[in-house]
Amino acid sequence: MYKNEIYGLRIKIKNSEIPLVFDAFHGFMISEVLHYGMYIAELNLSPLLFVKANFETGEKLTVIIDFYSPKYKRRGAKDQTDIIESYTFNFTIFDYKMSDNSVKIVLVPSFYEDFVVKLKNRVFNGSVKDIVQSVISPYSFTEEMEGTGVLKKRFYQINESDFSFIRNISNYAKGRNPNFLFFINKENKVFFESYDFLKNKKETWEMEDAMVSDKLVSNYSFAFQSLGGAGIKGRYFDWETGTFKEISFIPDTKVLTEHTFDNSMYLFLGNVSNSDDKTMYNNYVENYSFRKNTFKLFVDFKCVSSFVLFDKLTVGETLRFNFVQPGGKADYLSGKYFIYKAEHIFHGEGLTSSITLATDGYMVDGKYRSR
Repeated sequence: MYKNEIYGLRIKIKNSEIPLVFDAFHGFMISEVLHYGMYIAELNLSPLLFVKANFETGEKLTVIIDFYSPKYKRRGAKDQTDIIESYTFNFTIFDYKMSDNSVKIVLVPSFYEDFVVKLKNRVFNGSVKDIVQSVISPYSFTEEMEGTGVLKKRFYQINESDFSFIRNISNYAKGRNPNFLFFINKENKVFFESYDFLKNKKETWEMEDAMVSDKLVSNYSFAFQSLGGAGIKGRYFDWETGTFKEISFIPDTKVLTEHTFDNSMYLFLGNVSNSDDKTMYNNYVENYSFRKNTFKLFVDFKCVSSFVLFDKLTVGETLRFNFVQPGGKADYLSGKYFIYKAEHIFHGEGLTSSITLATDGYMVDGKYRSR
């Protein structure tokens, strides 16, 4: 078992625990990205331990993560009373890549073989939602589903895996609703719903950036992109004349690398020429509806993490994220987001999380796409 002040990590193969000394454990990451379809993980070990443990592709592997109470640091002992929460993940070894100093082992969920690899031939007759529920029923999934509005229809699963079949019929649902998605998060929860349904459902959590801003590994970066059309007109309040004005611009993406004041961001939002905090804050409030109705926003950040963030920040869920700036809350950024990407990295120093929040749209191949 590998231990530090924040967590303990155990690895079991065939019910036998692999000894993880400090030098042998090089890190573990569990990764969720919405458009990938399911979560995956990476385990990094020393080449010597990899050889000794006799890891093989296709072998079942269990990862157990125990989060410890802060009282451990004061008392200097770890026993069962120190554990806040434990998480158990069952994986299959998918692949590995060796280097001189480390071995990267790619892990997929334990249901991968039956759900993703095994090919089946059968016929279904019913609505898309009912068929998806029927396909996933043998697996230990929870679900969150939206009706597609597609009438009952006959679907043929011909030499296809269950995963591929669901993605194909979800594409049929996309024909009626271009925003439809299918994803399984790290809690083995199936999401089969539209982006509109996802972003409009009730928030499961509320937090302020103060929770992570003093623990940032990399600063917040913001990506704006237009919500559509060859050009967009918007209104903003001009504090110099005291009137609302209309502006037009060609849709484009602006990537902001700082959480602090950036003139290009203000120019994009409207006319903010005065650097006075109160004036800028008031202009943010006036521009809130302009932001909400004319472009989508992605927020990326990487921070020193905790049990709370690991537990709450999981793809497919929504939260209200409040940004605080001088002069009050930054309402031009604050609001409801869904969690698009969550990567939790366990390493020698503790836990780091890399998060992408989104107000709308999705990202493919590293580029933000419109709805």
